[in-house]
Parts: sequence; structure tokens; C-alpha cells
Amino acid sequence: MPLLTLLLVCSASGLQLLSKDERKDEPKAAAGKDKKPKRWLDKPATKSAMLILAGGLSGALAKSVVAPLERVKIMSQAGDNGNFLKLLADVVRAEGWTGLWRGNTANVIRVIPNKGVLMMCSDMYKAGVAAALPTINGASVSSIAGGLAGVTAVICTYPLELARTRMAYRIQDGSTQYNNLISTFRAVIASDGLLGLYSGVWATLLGVLPFEGIKFGLYDILKSALPRNSLDKLPPIWTLVAGALSGAIAHFLTYPLDTVRRRMQVSGAVGAAKYSNIFNCLQTIIKKEGWTALFYGLAPTMLRAIPGLGIHMFVYEIMKIALGLDN
Repeated sequence: MPLLTLLLVCSASGLQLLSKDERKDEPKAAAGKDKKPKRWLDKPATKSAMLILAGGLSGALAKSVVAPLERVKIMSQAGDNGNFLKLLADVVRAEGWTGLWRGNTANVIRVIPNKGVLMMCSDMYKAGVAAALPTINGASVSSIAGGLAGVTAVICTYPLELARTRMAYRIQDGSTQYNNLISTFRAVIASDGLLGLYSGVWATLLGVLPFEGIKFGLYDILKSALPRNSLDKLPPIWTLVAGALSGAIAHFLTYPLDTVRRRMQVSGAVGAAKYSNIFNCLQTIIKKEGWTALFYGLAPTMLRAIPGLGIHMFVYEIMKIALGLDN
């Protein structure tokens, strides 16, 4: 409940401040005949939609580029502890080259609204957090706003993430159970009911809050430290560097939580262990496989995180500039 309350306060404050930006020039515009009309992009609803579009498309592009590494990362986290190069070869041998992008269609369908909501809410929540918590500023505001934005994005799109994980966690054996997005939804609902589409959501929320908080906080710190051009703007290439480094560090620091999240998402699925809750999952992994199992798949994760998050942040900033939303 405190988290939900903070989300609502930040959303309301952010929208109020966005609307205030639109209203504050109205008296001036009425007094001066030669004033230019307000741009349509400056309207809060339109600006939010454009931020969602920019965030979603940049996220979809980044995910598609690194999809093969994402596939073997999920397989490793689900318990297939092999060298990731061997796993890549195994997937190609069993499913062909297209198997490396198995589940990517579902991922892109998920990522466009997920990353769109994430980036839009992060920008919007900054104003809300600053208004709700006036004693903090800078990277702390970005960190809190990023964490809350991550929670919002997960709640909105979690069933698609669950389906994508079920489609990618093992090499296909000819079964049609997790063959595509529709068959995966049917299989989950048949075995666990509609609420089964949110299986493991608490583990995901537990992981996404610190991950997005660290990522966005570090991103702002790095952006403020990197060199700017003559117009006091950060060149796009440095945006890519800041996004890549902040994402890689956030992944490393929160990786055990991500492993638990993946195990809970495939819990009870064909060929996967069944866990009763987050703590049972964590205890079972350490007891049966050792604490190092919490870091299965870290190598492909780090390899994909640097280009993936770098591309995401880079393309997002470029699209914001192109759409006139970078002020």
C-alpha cells in the first residue's frame, strides 16, 4: 500500500506539473497578438504518448539486436548450466538459426508497451518525486522515479513477460504447449487459471525496483559527469556509453534477484522445478546447486546488457530530440 500510494502521488504530481507548464504561458499568449500558438507536442497527453512511442520502439530495437544472448541467458537461469556458446550451438542444432530469436516476437509485443511506459513514467515521476519529496534531488530523484516506473511497467505487461519466458527457457522437443504466444497463454490458464498469468510477479517486482532504481540513478550521475558540447547538450554517443555502463552495473548488482524471478516464472512448467514461494526458490537453489547457481547466465547477460541498454538509451534520446521532447 505505501508503494501504491507513492506511485499515485508521483503520477498526480507529475501530470499536474506537466499541465502547469502548458498553462503558465496562457495569460502571456492572450496579451500578445504576435505570440506563436502552443505546439501540439507540448500538451501533456500528447507528450506522454510520444514518450511511450519513443521508449517502446527503442526498447524493441535493442531487445531484437541482443535476442540470441537473451535466449541462452534465460535457459541458463532456468537451470541449463552450460557454457553459453555451447547453448547457442545447441539451440541452432535443434531449432535452426531462427531458434535464437524464439520468443522474441512475444518479447517485442511486451517491450513496446513495457519500455514505453517505463521511460514515460520515469520522466513523469521525476517531477512527482521532486514534489512529493522536496528534500532530495538529482540522482536520488531519478533512482526513485526509475524504480517506481519499473514497477508500473511490470504490472501493465507482466503476462507477456511470463509467456515469453515460458517460450524460451528450454530447447523445444516438438511439443506445442509453449510453441507460440497463444498456445502459451492457453497452457498457463489451463494449468493455473487466469491468475497463473501473474505467476512469479512478486519476484519480478522485488527485482525490478532496485534494478531500475540503480540503472536510472547511475544513468543521471554518468550523464552529468560526461563531457557536453558547445550547446551544453550531451552528445548521443555519450548517452550510449552512460546507458550501457549504468545497465551493466545494475544487472550485476541485482542478478541473483533476476535468477529467482526467472525460476519463479517457469515454476511448475514442463521440465522445470516447482517452487512454493520466493524464499523456497532461493533456499532450494542454494541448497541443491550452490550459491553460484544464482549467477548462471551472467556472462551472456553482461554481453547483451552493454549493447542492449546502450542502444535503448541512445535511440530513446535520439527519438526525443527528433520529436522535440528533449527539453
